Parts: sequence; C-alpha cells; structure tokens
Amino acid sequence: MRTNCLRPRRPQHRTRRAHSAVHLCPDNLCRLANPASMNHSAEMLGYAECSNLTGLAVGTLYSLVYRHQIPHYRLGRRLVRFRRTEIERWLEDRQVLPEQTGLVDRPEERGEC
Repeated sequence: MRTNCLRPRRPQHRTRRAHSAVHLCPDNLCRLANPASMNHSAEMLGYAECSNLTGLAVGTLYSLVYRHQIPHYRLGRRLVRFRRTEIERWLEDRQVLPEQTGLVDRPEERGEC
C-alpha cells in the first residue's frame, strides 16, 4: 500500500500511564480549600517546609527518607509528606544533654594528673 503523505505514522496502540487516583471526602476538600482551617498538629509538610522546620538540607531529608531514619508518609510513588508533630517529636528524641555525652572535660578525671 502506497501513501502519498509524508507525515510520520502514528502508533497503532497508545500506552496509557497508570495514574493513582486520589479520592477525597468532602471534609478533606474543605481543608484543602482553606488551609487555615487545618489543625496545626495534623499539618503535613513537604520537603521544603520540613527543611525549614528542622534546619536540615533537602538532600539530607531525601537521604533520611531513603534510609527510613525519619518519620514520613509516602502518598504515592514519589510523593512524600511529613507530619509536623512527628517531626517535632523526632527532633526532641535526638536532643543530647551534656550529661549524656560521656565526655570528660577535666584532666584529673581522665587520669592525666
């Protein structure tokens, strides 16, 4: 069969990408429409907001998520969110007090007298 057309042929079968459908109930839609009405303790943060909260670089957060060393929620294949209260608790759990370090400051306690 000859064609006089110089246009490239279209593929016969188009591949469809799988989309993950997100179903939102009316309560969640109201919260999304008005973020001020969202409970502060249930606030979900992205990488940038979590970086501002913790003071860690975004790349460090990616690494911590990959190694499962920070509490997070994977809402999709590439969508990660952090709950503010859990991140604040995670930070408090990592506080190091001077008595807990085990370091000795005075030479007489180290046996160097």
